[in-house]
Amino acid sequence: MRPRARQPPGAGIVTKPRRTGGRGRHTGRMGDSGRFRAAVALYAGLVVACAAIGIGDAHPGVTTLALVLTLPAGFAYGPLSLVVDLVPFSPYAVNVVLIGALAIMNVVVLRWLRRIVPADPAASAVTDRLDRALVGSGVLLTPMARRTERVRTETGQVRLERSLDLRDLPMPYRDLLGMFRAMWQRAGLNVQECPDPPAVLAYDAEGYEFLVEPGPYGEAVLKVASPPARERGYLLGALAGGLPTVALFAFGLARYLGDERNPLGSALYPLIVGCLVVGPAALAIGVLCLFGYGSRAFGRGLLLGGLPSLAVALLYALPLVLQGR
Repeated sequence: MRPRARQPPGAGIVTKPRRTGGRGRHTGRMGDSGRFRAAVALYAGLVVACAAIGIGDAHPGVTTLALVLTLPAGFAYGPLSLVVDLVPFSPYAVNVVLIGALAIMNVVVLRWLRRIVPADPAASAVTDRLDRALVGSGVLLTPMARRTERVRTETGQVRLERSLDLRDLPMPYRDLLGMFRAMWQRAGLNVQECPDPPAVLAYDAEGYEFLVEPGPYGEAVLKVASPPARERGYLLGALAGGLPTVALFAFGLARYLGDERNPLGSALYPLIVGCLVVGPAALAIGVLCLFGYGSRAFGRGLLLGGLPSLAVALLYALPLVLQGR
């Protein structure tokens, strides 16, 4: 009689969902899709409402807010606004429709950017190591995934951490620690033992941390954390994008207060010219930084800090340049 084949390690990671009926098969996916459509409708309605409230010259600040909410797709407002005068309808109504269309386009653009921007390499590396540690143990148990967390260390650095609750252990907890300790020692990891509470800690050559410790319900927890990383890049990026904008606004204010003949023109001209340089530069450099693992935080901060310059370039500079004013 042939022996029964053993279940492969880690087979309990993915479980088949229970069918509750013919119409409830994709209930979760349909629910997510419904929430997404509702969020898009709410966002587009808010933008259209702001554009309608600021119609004409009654509330130009509200129209400015509507255009800012359509970024980055709102950068197309400059050339598209030239077509408004050619349409044989009310230019105000066409402008509201145009801003609403830009809001819908912005949803498409943001989803596309989310797909093309590469994921954080540390997140995929942590997931891969966690799966290999569980499958490599060869222990048949029930793993329950926990949410990914960003854990701050004592030195102010941040680790990306993923963990699994190990349920239905087929052996005593201390035997499980011995099994993981022996496995990680054979793999060449730097293994340490913690006496209270009993746990096993290991580090690989790239600085990833492996930990097996008691769980909150008497079971075990397997954790994998990325090497500690600094978050100063985000602040530096925000300062690099924001300080030039603040300087431009301060310079424009000084020109406005110092010119008695044409204060508005003296203030707007250097502000517009400067934002035409700072805004696109922050956008281009920030997007490029998103593709590098070490520069992602700097790129996000640079995009956030350069957003006011991008808004000024969109709302004032581009329409004036394109209309030849």
